[in-house]
Amino acid sequence: MSVLSHRLGFAILLVAIVGSPTAGCGGESGAEGLSVAVTFAPGVPRAARDEAVRVEVYLVGSCDSAVMGDRPEDALDSMFVLRDGSEGPVIGIPEPGQYGLYAVAQDSNCAVVGAGCEPVTIEVESPGPLSVELGAFSGDGCSVGQACSIETGDCSGSGSDCVDQDSDGLGDGTLGNAGCVDTTTDSNDSDGTVCADTDGDSCDDCSSGFFDPSDDGVDMDGDGICDAGDVCVDGDDDGLGDGSGGNVGCSDATTDSNDSDGTVCADTDSDSCDDCSSGFFDPSDDG
Repeated sequence: MSVLSHRLGFAILLVAIVGSPTAGCGGESGAEGLSVAVTFAPGVPRAARDEAVRVEVYLVGSCDSAVMGDRPEDALDSMFVLRDGSEGPVIGIPEPGQYGLYAVAQDSNCAVVGAGCEPVTIEVESPGPLSVELGAFSGDGCSVGQACSIETGDCSGSGSDCVDQDSDGLGDGTLGNAGCVDTTTDSNDSDGTVCADTDGDSCDDCSSGFFDPSDDGVDMDGDGICDAGDVCVDGDDDGLGDGSGGNVGCSDATTDSNDSDGTVCADTDSDSCDDCSSGFFDPSDDG
């Protein structure tokens, strides 16, 4: 077995993985693997250091290929150590050359709280000790409903990226509502008819019991804006409204004389031709 000394404490995270002789037949022995030390950088918050319960160390071809916080797909070898002293197989000694030593620290929810990579040189005469320093990192942990396995560093269970207590399609903001129908945070996650007014029409987008800005109240002209906040209620889409709100959002403030017929609205220029005869309000093209 390899010899392991480590400290997960207030000031610094220190993992020292030392290759030790392994007894074989006839009493022969040989080194197991690389000697590695992992530390948190001085500026990393104490809370992050205290939260770390698992450290994974990878030997990669180069630090250029490492994505901070992610497990490398092209690792040449790897090992891990837990706060309780448990550890996986040590990293075997590779051919002499230039490599990258990459490491991540995880908390009890499998979220990465530290990551770093250092270029290292493996020499024939002396393959170590090697060291890597972890900078602060804030990664996503397991979703709601999932469990973190410290032994593997993986989340298990279906989980949910949408904590939606009232089932209206919007969540309470957990994990950015990534799994909800919209990333907007529900203003009241205990009432399915109250959530938000994303289109600013004065009607709650969940008034129907589910998030739907286009169906959030009476909408006479079917334009997706409820009448309470619609500044142009235009049932026949001819550009003139029925007078609601003074038609301030319509093509003209004139009230449509027949808001169910797009070819009938008004004769503002008194030329005996309806200004909507073309299907849209246009006094200059009315006949």
